[in-house]
Amino acid sequence: MLVSDTDDQRQSTNSGLPAGSPDVGDRNFGQSNHRIRLADLEGSVEAEYAPTTGAPIKVKLPMFRRSPDERRRLSLQIFVLRVAAGGNGVVPTTAGSDLFDVELREIRQIYGRLGIKVDTVVAPGTAAANIVTVGGDSIVLIDPPQGINPLNVSFNPLGGANDESRLGTLFPALPDTIRIFYAGGLASGNRAESWPDVDFLALPQHGACFANRVAATYNVPHEMGHILTNKRSAQHTGHYFAPAGAAGARLRNDQNLMRNGTSSVEGVRESKRLWDEPDGDGVKQVTPIVGSHYTHAF
Repeated sequence: MLVSDTDDQRQSTNSGLPAGSPDVGDRNFGQSNHRIRLADLEGSVEAEYAPTTGAPIKVKLPMFRRSPDERRRLSLQIFVLRVAAGGNGVVPTTAGSDLFDVELREIRQIYGRLGIKVDTVVAPGTAAANIVTVGGDSIVLIDPPQGINPLNVSFNPLGGANDESRLGTLFPALPDTIRIFYAGGLASGNRAESWPDVDFLALPQHGACFANRVAATYNVPHEMGHILTNKRSAQHTGHYFAPAGAAGARLRNDQNLMRNGTSSVEGVRESKRLWDEPDGDGVKQVTPIVGSHYTHAF
């Protein structure tokens, strides 16, 4: 059982061993025959079988098939509004800040389960003074345009003139990238908002997410999910809708990343899963995500 985050890694699990074995039943993290392993999409898994006679047999396989390559890449342009021109960002952007250590980690863990590697990119010509690089990731600090309050960024659900459309125009996307804008607050009161192509392709902010904070609540991975699944807002506002009989099939709303309202904490039972079984609207998640024009060849 291969997982991408430490919460799942530490989940107890049945050993699968028969009665009479000292390790029968559930095994906890750190115990023998605890079968969960933390894995990386660029890594591999090795199995060994030791017969009663003869040499052991080993096989080593990549986590995701290489030829043809099952892995995909997803590029993000991350913009953080400044409190004032030339000032600090509305959220911390230093090494060790939640933007890098929580938000990007969550994004990579969630989409890494699908074989998607997440990169951050910066548009050519961006002034070096506006770029913050931590490790291998780079984000861009942007001055609040005249008339935009970085602590109260406006939103128009019909797509009319608003702060988000202005930001989308002023900071256009590189081809096939998802833009994430961090504001100090959203006028709508929402934790985050997004503009999927299926409903908003004609608008300058299509393919963009706007968040009012950085927090361990899966907000931004969820908004990215709206763009990647590209589910129409007319279908349960684009959110996951559990199919009939879901309880027995374990396809309940609670653990799905795209439920209406994400978890307020991280954990094994929280809203961080994506599935490829049709929801109550007949919409799958994994297939459109890996087939999205926002994901591309590894």
